[in-house]
Formats: sequence, C-alpha cells, structure tokens
Amino acid sequence: MRRGGRQRREAEGEGHQEAAREAGPQHPGFLGGPGDTSLLTRYQDHVVRHLWFGEERRPKTTLKVVAHGSKLIGWILHHLPRAMNDWLVASGLSSLPCTSLARVDTHLIYAFVERWHPETSSFHMLFGEMTITLDDVSCLLHLSIQGELVDPDYVVTDYDAIHLAVELFGVSLSDASEEASSVRGPYYKLDWLKQVFEQQRVADNFTGAARAYMMLMLGCTILADKTFTLVEAKYLPC
Repeated sequence: MRRGGRQRREAEGEGHQEAAREAGPQHPGFLGGPGDTSLLTRYQDHVVRHLWFGEERRPKTTLKVVAHGSKLIGWILHHLPRAMNDWLVASGLSSLPCTSLARVDTHLIYAFVERWHPETSSFHMLFGEMTITLDDVSCLLHLSIQGELVDPDYVVTDYDAIHLAVELFGVSLSDASEEASSVRGPYYKLDWLKQVFEQQRVADNFTGAARAYMMLMLGCTILADKTFTLVEAKYLPC
C-alpha cells in the first residue's frame, strides 16, 4: 500500500512537471510584490523592488517642491474691491488662496513618490491601493467637480500672449511685448502678474485686475509647474 502510494505521488509529480514544461517558461514573480507583471510592467526597475531585496537603490533624484504658500501671504489681499470679489466668487476660484501650504514636508512627499505606480495611477500602500479622486479635489480645494471640463487645447503663441495681455489685462503693448521677450514663450511671470494686478487696481480697471489676480492664483496653486515662476498664457482666455 505504501509502495503504491509513493509511486502514485511520483507519477503525479512528473505529470505536473510535464504540464509546466508544456505551458512554457513562467515568470518567477517578485517576493513581496506582484506575481503577474502583465500590468505593472515597470516593476522590475521600481525602487520598491530594490528595497525589498536589499539591493543598492538607484541614486535618489533631487525633489523640487513647488509651493508658493509663503509667497502668497504677502500677495493675497483679504479685502478685494467688491467688483473684483464678485468676479472671483463667480469663477469658483475664491478658495484657492487658502489651499497652498507655507511649509512642505519633502520627506513625506518622497515616501508617496516611491509608492506611486504609473501603470495604475495609484499609490501602493501596505493596506492596499490609494489614489486621488474627484471627491478629494472637492474637499481639499473646494473646486467644482461638476459641469464642463476646462481644457484649453488651442495653441497660444508669443504673439497671442502679447495681445491677450493687452486686451484682457489692459496693459500697454510695449509692457506686454517686454514681458514676452523676457520669458521667451507664451507665459507670464508671477511677479509680473502681481504688478499688473496692482497697477490695474489703482487705475480702477477692476476687470483687468481681477483677471491678473486669478491668473496669479492659478499659477501659484493648481497650475504651478517646474518653472516655479511662470504660468501659461493659454489659461487667460478661460
């Protein structure tokens, strides 16, 4: 009985090995990571794999955190002229000045960056996956998540940026041209927008001042980019 059972188990083992050979080479998987890499195709080079196996990690890239919170303290006016405030409230952007942090913990951001997987657009944490939802946008930024999507897909050239500034900000052609030549592209410097806002407010051009103020808020908060000092002119017609 025992001899027959052993022979049967040996035969079953050989059968499993034969089936595995016929199925072709199998991916060994990653200890502590995904067994099926058909989705996480970049896991082989992900920092998590290097850390799990105790391997020398790749050189950590320098993280540049773009945060204008401390700058906004001196830029934001708590009492805007009524005409400007009405514009700001109607645009739905009145909450933006309060959403930027004066101090940012770069180590915390690094921790999240190293847990981000671009294939799933989510953070892979010990307790599962976590991602950013529209509800987060509504709760944290107090921006509307209903209605039509604002996505300016048109091309704005340097020439367009100049004439948009003249038409919508109310600045002179020479000032707009000088700004365009200094940034070398269809952008506006945040410092320049602050100057335009103050100049147009003093001149009682509240429409132009409100537009400059809103562009300044966008460039300092939700549309901040790696340039750290510029905002794209394509958002002005919006």
